[in-house]
Amino acid sequence: SLADGVTAEEARQLRDEVREMFYHAFDGYMEHAFPLDELRPLSCEGEDSLGGYALTLVDSLDTLALLGDRERFTTSVEWIGKNLQFDINKTVSVFETTIRVLGGLLSAHLIARSSPRLLPAFDTPTGIPFGSVNLLHGVDEHESKITSTAGGGTLTLEFGVLSRLTNDP
Repeated sequence: SLADGVTAEEARQLRDEVREMFYHAFDGYMEHAFPLDELRPLSCEGEDSLGGYALTLVDSLDTLALLGDRERFTTSVEWIGKNLQFDINKTVSVFETTIRVLGGLLSAHLIARSSPRLLPAFDTPTGIPFGSVNLLHGVDEHESKITSTAGGGTLTLEFGVLSRLTNDP
């Protein structure tokens, strides 16, 4: 739905303008400041102002997900998974760390989790997954009802670790 007095064309123009503004800032950060926390706009230098978390990258995850930029979202999540550390001897702002780091990670997780997923493949009488699943729409109605114990068994390691990490059987 559109705001009163805003035409569909105006809404598209505003959407595109916001997208351009985001990428101007994000690309500037990635080019001049990453992996430091923030880009100093006048000097175009990066600085670790809030803990050395690649803060702007973490804080931008949810926007990348909302924009549907799977490539940059995936690349960012992979980098964060390999490089982000919290066992550091540094005093940080509880407020900034909570809203930008924890908030960024949580919102990106929730946005990413609400779309493509594998779980519908496991909705079978036996719990042994179907052989294929559409990441957007789930299991196709024409999917073969035949499942394979080998196909299900090979997933035990990954889903077992995931279950343990999330404490979700």
